[in-house]
Amino acid sequence: MLPFLTSVTSTALIRSQANTAKLLVENPTLMRLRELEVLEKIASAGHLKVVLGGEKGLADRVTNLL
Repeated sequence: MLPFLTSVTSTALIRSQANTAKLLVENPTLMRLRELEVLEKIASAGHLKVVLGGEKGLADRVTNLL
């Protein structure tokens, strides 16, 4: 019985990851927001400073999302 449950759980996990990947590909702003969330977690865990740059208007777009 256990191998069957492991297989079902693995299939559900892979399906969820595939759906998430598709959503992020279709919504680049959502992907960028996710990247910023990950950076925020990394920065809050230590003394890392995050500087936004390189893309014109990125800070404004992020502010508008919030």
